[in-house]
Amino acid sequence: VTPVYRDYTSATNERTLIASLLPNGVPMQPLNGFDAASAVDALLTVARLNAFVVDYAARLKTPDIHLNVTIFNQLPGEPLAMADVSADWRSFVFPRALEMLFVSWDMQTFARDCGVLTAPFRWDEDRRFILRCELDAAFFHMYGLSRSEAAYVMDAFPIVREHDEERFGTFRTKITILGAYDALLALNWIRLRPTPALPTERRERRARMKTGLAAASIARLEKAALDNGFDRELGGHGDWLSYGSSFSPLKVLLTSLLGADILVAVSRRNVADALEPRLGAEWLGLLPGGAVAARAVPDFATVERLLRRCYQLSRTLPDELLHEFEKKTSGLPRTTEVERLVVQRVGQEIFRDGLLEYWDGRCAVTGLAIPALLRASHIKRWADCEADAERLDVFNGILLAPHLDALFDAGFVTFGSDGEIIVSGTLDVPSRRTMGLENPLRASRSLLGHERYLAWHRQKLFKAEA
Repeated sequence: VTPVYRDYTSATNERTLIASLLPNGVPMQPLNGFDAASAVDALLTVARLNAFVVDYAARLKTPDIHLNVTIFNQLPGEPLAMADVSADWRSFVFPRALEMLFVSWDMQTFARDCGVLTAPFRWDEDRRFILRCELDAAFFHMYGLSRSEAAYVMDAFPIVREHDEERFGTFRTKITILGAYDALLALNWIRLRPTPALPTERRERRARMKTGLAAASIARLEKAALDNGFDRELGGHGDWLSYGSSFSPLKVLLTSLLGADILVAVSRRNVADALEPRLGAEWLGLLPGGAVAARAVPDFATVERLLRRCYQLSRTLPDELLHEFEKKTSGLPRTTEVERLVVQRVGQEIFRDGLLEYWDGRCAVTGLAIPALLRASHIKRWADCEADAERLDVFNGILLAPHLDALFDAGFVTFGSDGEIIVSGTLDVPSRRTMGLENPLRASRSLLGHERYLAWHRQKLFKAEA
């Protein structure tokens, strides 16, 4: 990707400086690009440029409708706190900036370049507002502005104030940013410099671990948890490391047997039951508090895959998508046909995102991994579902390549209980060859959870005979 900022602007706009990331090869006009040393550097620079404190400097220096390269190069550079890669500012800014930008599968390559292997974050406007305010507060601190100076800067954005007062009756953005500023001050992060507390706690915990893992191996487990969605360290439970997620109710616990397997325990039965056999053997020994099941895993590569799968399942299994839908549509009217259509589209978007996550962004049969080409196929059609719980059940869908989606939706193929594709007798041999159906095909994962919907598809839609 290329970091860019908008050239065509004005000091009287709601915001003067707006920066983002653009996929390589996309025409940039009327945007200007700038260099970044790495993907992480690009992410952090874009976060800094979008802060109110830098935008304030930009509007002071922008005389007309163009923020040209000369003006851009005169803007405040990195605050001194950013020079120390171990500082607390990094652990504070990086995950928030990543969540703001990584909201699409199109950014997956960029996220991996940043060392992150999780699925894209869901777009939650309320949460994004809080993240933006926390980032602004952090940059006010890092540039050394006092609370009164931060308040003064915020008052230089009258359109932001007007929009807030029109919608909320108060300058919500300013109030929230100053609240975050105070919270960081209370945490003694006045300059977001590194503190020894967290490393010390980790060394002490590692010293207490009675497992066969060396300190470096425990560090790899910690990184595996963070990279795969479990961003909250919950402390130790005896010999187990415990992690939670800001975006999932699941808790995972990690430990190892002396010189043997690594153990991964989970706190939810539905996740444990949905895990594929290839992701380790079921552990029948004692479990830590809060865990319902565990897998014994032979190596770190499998640990990564297992944690990623646990995260995906916890965000998509029955009721998770329904809860997201209810949250997003609770305030939407449903009186007219147009209003109901808007609600339906919200549900279909959530359903598609859920299937992309459940199937790891790949066609369930062919492995095609281009999200823009994949189709979120309902097994039991949206209109035939009895309730939203069925419409948004991840087991009522299969992520398919376009040709398989068309065949499945028209009833020319279906799936057996073993996951193998069953081809309709109405499809002749040349047509089968053209559609790539001359050889047996099957789903890459078990469809046991999908069976009640597949039974409906086989009975109601599949054209069994010629």
